[in-house]
Amino acid sequence: MKEQEEQQRDDLDIKITNLDGTEPTGAAQSRVRFFARRYKRPLTIAMVVMTALAILLILVNTSAVRELADKLLTRPTPASTAILYPGADLFYVQAFPSWGQLTIDGHAYARLPVIQVDAPLQLARGQHTLVWSAAPFQPQQCILSVPANFLVDTCSDKSAVDVGPDISAYIVSFSESLTLLPLNQRSALIKAVQAELDMRQSTEIVQTGELYALPASDSACKPAPGEPHCYAVAGQPLQATLRFKLVTNLASNATCSGPEPGCTFMGQSCYAFCPTGASDPGAASIWNVLAVVLPYWSFATLDDHVLESDVPDDSLWDFETGQTMDVSLMEFHITWDNQAWHVDVVMNMNVTSFIPLNPVCAAAQNMVQLPEPPANPDDGGNPLYLQWQNASGDVAAAGCVEVGKPQQYAVFTPTPTRTPPLVVYFLQRFGVMLAANEEAHRLWPYWPVANTFEQHLASQLATNMNGN
Repeated sequence: MKEQEEQQRDDLDIKITNLDGTEPTGAAQSRVRFFARRYKRPLTIAMVVMTALAILLILVNTSAVRELADKLLTRPTPASTAILYPGADLFYVQAFPSWGQLTIDGHAYARLPVIQVDAPLQLARGQHTLVWSAAPFQPQQCILSVPANFLVDTCSDKSAVDVGPDISAYIVSFSESLTLLPLNQRSALIKAVQAELDMRQSTEIVQTGELYALPASDSACKPAPGEPHCYAVAGQPLQATLRFKLVTNLASNATCSGPEPGCTFMGQSCYAFCPTGASDPGAASIWNVLAVVLPYWSFATLDDHVLESDVPDDSLWDFETGQTMDVSLMEFHITWDNQAWHVDVVMNMNVTSFIPLNPVCAAAQNMVQLPEPPANPDDGGNPLYLQWQNASGDVAAAGCVEVGKPQQYAVFTPTPTRTPPLVVYFLQRFGVMLAANEEAHRLWPYWPVANTFEQHLASQLATNMNGN
């Protein structure tokens, strides 16, 4: 320790030489040494500060550092208030089902403004918390800012509606599904829907000689030119029963094969129920949804000996591709009385309904859309593109008719007209697609041909189209 102190003192020694070259006296040299020891620390700090300032002055000459220095050294000014454009604070809230209650920042609204009928809600600047509660569903909550802040906002407001000249109001949507129900209520609702479907089963007699579908796993299903065979011929009258089974899949990535409608509506999966979008202020207690169903057949003798059961309505497709594509959407009206669920099935039997979905015709619709367009013998063999309509009757098990007519495009030269006009009839009956008139057989010769009774039935069903 003593050696270190002596070394420090040595470091502070300053040699003083007079201008004439003589050595200073002892007293002068002692005063210098005292001065150096006394002011060592202040001198050192001053040197550090001066060095740092010199470096900072050099760095400030660069634009990037100068900008940083301005931010750090200048006094901040208050941020200007964001511009609030007309309509940025106007909102409608729609919910499916609509029997719940909305609260915004803890304030409850007894009634939601009707879109384009009532004035929209007007919210103050800032962040707001919206909560939608519709028992027995779990409450939903989201954040909404005025003006919009996409970094924090979680409310669904992807659409807007005009409420005045150059002014639009945003529409915030809340949509319920099976996934938002407690397990016991989810199970109860699924059971109620299936019970209603069971009451809508339909029966019809398969006449001797008619074809009926076989399950894709049956050994009688075999490839054939043009279209495989997956059906049997009735050797005696049989009783055919058409049932519908509810199909639910609550996985968020659930998908289905085939074109819409299939199991989707407007791009969203309906395995957990999806709203139709129909809003009737006078029926606010009804939840209008679409759900996925699977039509399937059972065939038995008249003395109740079961020959086939649970045969999909599109078994032929299942056999050919190994995929199930016979699922369809069905519309349901659901109500909740605070104790139990009540379900009503909407059977859309023709395309004039608000939502043109008919599960009786799902398989037939898929079958006519999948094949390549046939060659048109009346137009030099060019592809014949047909526009299809379908309909079924009061007895769902009787079948579905598909009627195809040539499409007309204004931008192309129209197909030469013929007398009578070209009309194609197909009949989906007992899970088998039949060519129901001569034109259908001529264009698709590999499909089985309907007998006289079936052709007459197809004509009768076609009268259900467009209210005729």
